[in-house]
Formats: sequence, structure tokens, C-alpha cells
Amino acid sequence: MSGARHTEAQLLRAATRLEDPDAGLTAIAELRRRLDTWEAAHVDEAVAGGWSWQRIAQSLGVTKQAAHARHATRSQRAQAGLVVAGRARRVVQRARDEAARLGAERLETDHLLLGLLSDEAGGPVKAALEDCGITGEAVRSRVGPSGHARAAPPVVSPEVREALEHSMREAVSRGDARLDVEHLLLAVLHEPGGRGRRAVMAAGRSPGAVERRLTRALRAQPDGGSSGSASSS
Repeated sequence: MSGARHTEAQLLRAATRLEDPDAGLTAIAELRRRLDTWEAAHVDEAVAGGWSWQRIAQSLGVTKQAAHARHATRSQRAQAGLVVAGRARRVVQRARDEAARLGAERLETDHLLLGLLSDEAGGPVKAALEDCGITGEAVRSRVGPSGHARAAPPVVSPEVREALEHSMREAVSRGDARLDVEHLLLAVLHEPGGRGRRAVMAAGRSPGAVERRLTRALRAQPDGGSSGSASSS
């Protein structure tokens, strides 16, 4: 399938059309990812509404133990609230600054990618991108100036809003106590047909390759996990 973001109806048609296995499998993978996200959101709402795990399990058609094992930790973290690391906030601000400097009217996900390549990100995220040949200079050359630098901050695009929401889901689903820069990168990499994702692919690397490199870098951290330590706040 092409790089554009597809509706669920388009994905369903591609998934059920047997003459193109490449498009079909790609559509199935994306539908599965979206279904997982929707399931998590519905379960969190059910828990907040006082549903028992037995009732949730019956609705999902699984055992109570399976439903609890899959969703309980994430739901507890979602209810407790998610801390946003200071480093992640600075990356988003840097992305805004980059967009304004380039004269863009809207903050897009390729600007988020520029923020992730800034010194404010650092660590495994910046290393994973640069190790895959994705640099700020390369992304800027692709984005290009949209006009004169703007004094007013750019408007946040719907795609960036969705990416920020997705980064929160990434943090919760992974059981991390805080949203940090790696979750922002994963949201950019997972955005179907997004501008940030296309900028990664323009460098000749697949989003999956960048994610694998990030995973290795995070595992090499002293705590073996999220880069969102207390020092990043």
C-alpha cells in the first residue's frame, strides 16, 4: 500500500483482497495495531466506569486471567496519570521552534523528528536515528523552508496531536512511569504515511530498522529500559 494514511474501510478492503499479499499483509498489520489501541482505550474506560475484570473478559471473549494480564498494569498507570519528562517537553518545544524558523504554519511530525534530533533529546533516541543515517540536516533539506521565519508559534496539526496521544499510549502499554523521548520517536515511526515516517524512509532506512536500533540502545542503558530517568525531568 502507498505511504498515505488509510481509513479503516480502505484497510479492510486491502486486507480482504487476495490478489495482492503485500498490500493485504500490510493492511492486516495496521488494522491489528489500531484494534489493539481501540481495545486498550475501551478497557480503560470500562475500568474507570467500574466494570469488573470478569465483565471485561466476557465482552472480549477471553478469560478473566487473560484480560487482567493484558490490561491491568496499563489501566492502573492510566488511572494514576502519566508523568511527562522535561526532556520530552523540550523536544516538542524545539520542534515548534524548528517549524517557526522554517516558516511553517503548522507543526508537523517531521518537525517532531527534528526536535528528536536536537541536543535536547540526546541519548539512545538521537543515537538510533543518527546511526541509521537520519540527521537534522537531511530532514531539514527534505522539509525545506515554507516561507519567512514566523514570530507566532505554528498551529499544531491533527497529525501531531494524534502522534502525541499515541506516544502516551506507547508509554502506558510498555509499563513506563513517564512519557519520554523514545515514546515520541515510536509514535512518529508508527504513524501510517506520516511526514516524519516518510522522512525516515527517505534516508533509506525502514521505520522498523530504526525501532530495532532504538530497542537495542535502550536495553544497553544502565537500567536496561526507558531513558526517562529522574534526571530527565
